[in-house]
Amino acid sequence: MHRGRDSVVTPSPERDTTARSLPARALRALSNSSFGLMVPVLLLNLACAGSLPPTYQPEVFWHDVPSALALTEHISRTAVTALPLAMSKSESRPRRRLGLALYGAGLVAYTAAWAALILAPRSGWSLHFVGFSAPASLPIVWLAGIGVASRARWRGVKPLFWLASALFLASHLGHTALVFSRLGGSGSGAGGAPAFHGARSSKSSARVRRVVLSREEDVRRSKIFRSIRPVATSICARAVVARVITRWQVPG
Repeated sequence: MHRGRDSVVTPSPERDTTARSLPARALRALSNSSFGLMVPVLLLNLACAGSLPPTYQPEVFWHDVPSALALTEHISRTAVTALPLAMSKSESRPRRRLGLALYGAGLVAYTAAWAALILAPRSGWSLHFVGFSAPASLPIVWLAGIGVASRARWRGVKPLFWLASALFLASHLGHTALVFSRLGGSGSGAGGAPAFHGARSSKSSARVRRVVLSREEDVRRSKIFRSIRPVATSICARAVVARVITRWQVPG
């Protein structure tokens, strides 16, 4: 039938229903992916970012880091965060349970490592390389849990995830070891202004010290906020973890 110039074309109900269901389908696909296991980690890092001792703040931690090391760390971190979107829960119940157990244990240890650095930055643990580098080494546990509990939706995704995880762990731990060595190998700057040994110039070291002292003053002023934020984030992270684990569990 011929339509006039001013005639109105009514959209097909089927097409309209499909369009409305796209966001719901996308949200469902996201919730069914392994990315849900990354959410508590991202929330924890976001909550702790401003509460860490000055040595771990970007102005100091990323000071004079070799370009190749920094690029490898950034790219591998992005890949490790994004690749779980292309992974979903394993169809094997034993593998899924083992993976979730590893993930849970790793997340608890990772949280404890950050808490020790925030609450006791001048303790023997925080000043020792093992404690200083714990947040850089412990991701191996929860990353292994994500890998074991998940299956790839497309060929090649799983090996790529393992490769990205290995590169991230190696580069991040190497970066942390570099910062620790500049502190004289004792972590003496973990809770205060670091005195870099072997810095390129005294002017550069002085600039870092000014940044650290300024950061310490900001941290003191925000003490109340820092004491509340980790609690709120911990509650949110626990809710997310419980939701993800419940969704991935199989009765029986």
